[in-house]
Amino acid sequence: MLLWFPRTDYADSGSYADLMGLYSGLVRLNGARKRAYYVFAGGNKLTLNDLGPVAPGGLLALTGRLTNARIGPLGGKRLVVLAHRPHRPWVDVARTTTRSDGTYRIGLRPYASATWKVRWTGVVTSPRHWVPVR
Repeated sequence: MLLWFPRTDYADSGSYADLMGLYSGLVRLNGARKRAYYVFAGGNKLTLNDLGPVAPGGLLALTGRLTNARIGPLGGKRLVVLAHRPHRPWVDVARTTTRSDGTYRIGLRPYASATWKVRWTGVVTSPRHWVPVR
């Protein structure tokens, strides 16, 4: 099967209310890029800097950068921070937005050891890091 996605959505009226419009594009009617745009652009990368042990309730600073090989830094993108403790599911614990240079920084105060990762819904997930709380 061959699927061909148009670059942009199309509607004669310029509105999504137009029943005769074509809405499978990679870019919305208002020019905003859809999540699939970044998959086709290729080369998404979300980093998570190495994390060390922290004391219970101590500051755990998650930092990294979101970039695309063709576009460069991706600013203004919403990221979700997830934590995973042994024998438990992944849980959303915080949200943040990338700065104009694609970097992010978020501070957490964990009370138990966990594995941490950051996710962007534009189709990329950071590496995972285990952080012992001692």
